[in-house]
Amino acid sequence: MAELYHQVWIAAPSATVYEAISTEAGIAGWWDRPTTVKTDSGAVLEFNPGPEHGVLRGRVAAAIPDRRIEWEFVSTHPRNSPAFSWTGTRVSFEITRRAVPPWAT
Repeated sequence: MAELYHQVWIAAPSATVYEAISTEAGIAGWWDRPTTVKTDSGAVLEFNPGPEHGVLRGRVAAAIPDRRIEWEFVSTHPRNSPAFSWTGTRVSFEITRRAVPPWAT
């Protein structure tokens, strides 16, 4: 499976960024509003992007407050569904502090 890395610099405290990627309200601010479902294997985020996709379920595979969160999409869909390719996809967010370059001070 292909890997894609994307880096975004955000001028905000780590706790604020973590809230945006780990809570229902935070995620809804930049993507689809999820519903969190508690299961025997942990928290699962359910996204409902529309009837042509069905419900996408992303298991929270790892969470380190203010540092990292990882989702693994575990829902299954028919091959003709646009959501089919999400199954097995892992999305991870790493929060790190960046040194301020000398010219920026």
